[in-house]
Amino acid sequence: MKQKQDIKVLCAWCNSLINEGVTMDGQVSHGICPDCHSAFLSDKPQTLKGFLDQLETPVLVVEDSSRILFANNPAVHLFDKTSEEIHGELGGDLMECENSRKPGGCGNTLHCKACAIRRSVKYSSSTGEALYNVPVRVAVEPSRGVQNIRSRISTIPRKNEKGESVVFLTIRDYERVD
Repeated sequence: MKQKQDIKVLCAWCNSLINEGVTMDGQVSHGICPDCHSAFLSDKPQTLKGFLDQLETPVLVVEDSSRILFANNPAVHLFDKTSEEIHGELGGDLMECENSRKPGGCGNTLHCKACAIRRSVKYSSSTGEALYNVPVRVAVEPSRGVQNIRSRISTIPRKNEKGESVVFLTIRDYERVD
């Protein structure tokens, strides 16, 4: 029999701690915190953009091809671009991934098959299963030379109003590393 271990339950939208309990497997679980729940069930109508813009966590809405359909305000600030500049971009182009500048571009190089972001988005889109806190590392090429970015992402699949698969990609702990 497995040992009981403490578990943390985090909000899948804002990453706040919901509660701690006991489980048999010691895994982190996800739910929705009271603040995010209230925003979803508010008496006043709210757009998805309005809700996502209230979050502190950068969120991108991505289609299966890894094109970005929407970025909330924290994501716009993170990448220092306007939402119009982000809309339609491929993820690697937005992040300035060094591999997106190689022949074939984002998603079409040998290195792209191992990309944790691309693989997570595709997995969630095709299976309907969410992934949480996936560690990622990306080598980016901003104007001052190649830098490494480390982060954790979560991918939450949904259907849009046309019934097509989209993935909500949250970005946490975004930092430059040597």
